[in-house]
Amino acid sequence: MKQNCTPTSNIQVHTFGVGSGADERLIKGCAFAGLGNYSFIYNDREIEEKVIESMSKSRLEYLIINECKVLDEDDNVLAQMSDLP
Repeated sequence: MKQNCTPTSNIQVHTFGVGSGADERLIKGCAFAGLGNYSFIYNDREIEEKVIESMSKSRLEYLIINECKVLDEDDNVLAQMSDLP
């Protein structure tokens, strides 16, 4: 049975890879599809920290830069976003 992963408005899926055998592609792919965050946990003492970190990231608003120019004091363009690494 094929399922369609269409994001719904208020649901996020956060994924955690526990241990060195966690499949990186699977963990990242599920988080991406679920509009959430992913984290890898290699030590059981990190679990609480990683879960709290992931949940707090979901509340941040991310800045998306569409255009960026570096100008000199005379407003001449020295560099543009496409010129930056």
